[in-house]
Amino acid sequence: MPITRYMSFPTFVSCIKDGLFVPTPLLFNDRWEGLMPFHTLDSHELALDRHDYRRFAEWTYVSCWHDQPHESFPMWKIYGRAREAVMIQTTSEKLARAFQAEYPNTLTYLDHVSYRNPLGAGKISLPNTAPLCKQPADVPGGEWYPYMLFMFVKHITYEYEREVRLVTLDADYIADRSNPKKGITLHFRSMPDFIDHVTVAPGVDEWFYETVKETAARFGVRCEVSRSSLEVPPGA
Repeated sequence: MPITRYMSFPTFVSCIKDGLFVPTPLLFNDRWEGLMPFHTLDSHELALDRHDYRRFAEWTYVSCWHDQPHESFPMWKIYGRAREAVMIQTTSEKLARAFQAEYPNTLTYLDHVSYRNPLGAGKISLPNTAPLCKQPADVPGGEWYPYMLFMFVKHITYEYEREVRLVTLDADYIADRSNPKKGITLHFRSMPDFIDHVTVAPGVDEWFYETVKETAARFGVRCEVSRSSLEVPPGA
């Protein structure tokens, strides 16, 4: 499945040079992040309260992607908000392979996000997703795996994101301890074909387009770099 990600040029350089930063969800701006199911479940159905859940969430990391192979103007404006920005395209299969190769001993899920109205009626169902790597019973903290699936439910206001997420639990999870890390890094150097296509933001100057092409080639990214489809063709 094709997936895309919008980013500033410095983030793009960091991604292909040093790897993609995969943060803990506690760094996200969404105040509902991971909390939507709490709104519809009774307390007796939950093994963790919200305070305990946040401590567990410190040990999870989330990589966010957009499920739409063609360009999205809102995504350019929000996530590629710097004028000099790019969109990279890969596939969910490549993302899974890259993660399994670098973090083979983690409990990891990859799935679409569903969007719900917290004021709506009915319980929020969680995805029936099989883990990519380890099984829940094989890792510390694995008994809390349903709470990892909470990350796949977001507020309906974010529906335009059409998000696909990879959610993983730190292999060094320790209950009742704070996680000193803010995230992990996923490297692509062992997969030179990880990026299938790079698109530069609409309206950029020719120098930036050429710079992106040169930078991609310099770091061994084997893909086409193109201008935005939102550009008006010459003579049109």
